[in-house]
Amino acid sequence: MENENPAQCENHEDRDASAVCELCQSDLCEDCTFDVVDHKVCKACSEVDGRSYRELYRHNAWGSPDGFVTAVAAFPFVVGAMFIAGSLLIGLLGLLQFMSPGGIQWANYKTYFLIFVVGVFFVTIPKLYLAGVKWARYIILLLPALLLGMTYYFYSEEEDPKYLHFFLTWSFSYVALIVIAHFNPRTKLAFSIPLSDASLESCYRRSLKNYVAIASPVLALLSFAFPPLMLLSGALAVSGLANTRSKWPQVPWRVFALFGLILTFVSFIWMFKFLFGL
Repeated sequence: MENENPAQCENHEDRDASAVCELCQSDLCEDCTFDVVDHKVCKACSEVDGRSYRELYRHNAWGSPDGFVTAVAAFPFVVGAMFIAGSLLIGLLGLLQFMSPGGIQWANYKTYFLIFVVGVFFVTIPKLYLAGVKWARYIILLLPALLLGMTYYFYSEEEDPKYLHFFLTWSFSYVALIVIAHFNPRTKLAFSIPLSDASLESCYRRSLKNYVAIASPVLALLSFAFPPLMLLSGALAVSGLANTRSKWPQVPWRVFALFGLILTFVSFIWMFKFLFGL
């Protein structure tokens, strides 16, 4: 039985094909074969609008918030919104009681005004951080310090240390999240900070492996015992989901990211119920 003639490269008729494009099934010689994270493809399939997948990743991530940026911004934004709403509500109720005997003292309004101002600061800085303002990467470090100061001011003399411990652990966990986000290469792209080609390649490969999606439900389960971990589990879940938006090469573990996000939400509800005894 005669051997079949080897396939010829579609771009060079005088060369034998040594590979087949995994996307369009074109026969390729060695010079026409391009490697996209261990996948053999032709030049046309390795590019989108003339850009390589690595450069396309840089383009899509440039100025685009990732899961860490979202988590860093979301936590103080929620706290600030609670401060604003709480100070306005308590102040209004106190003002209504002022017309009756035993009404609220005017001196207490200084405290409500302070909480309101802090709430506005907590809401404004995360919005700038989420928008990719570079100096906000540094100024946001003031938020956990401010939260710690308010915690000591309001709860250091309380007989029940529950709230004091709650805000202390969350503040320190939030600092850890900010530090992780600050040095994360993908987060640097969100703030339009250039990466070297080697760092970009490493970041792109990690996004395709999507290990953060697997880690998110694990940390979400641990957050039932240590609630501040839900900050990190939520960040990893959002990052894992964002990674799966790439159509090719196919990114796995989307189900794990969704599961981590659901568990993080359940953990938050459980913590809220435990803290306020609902």
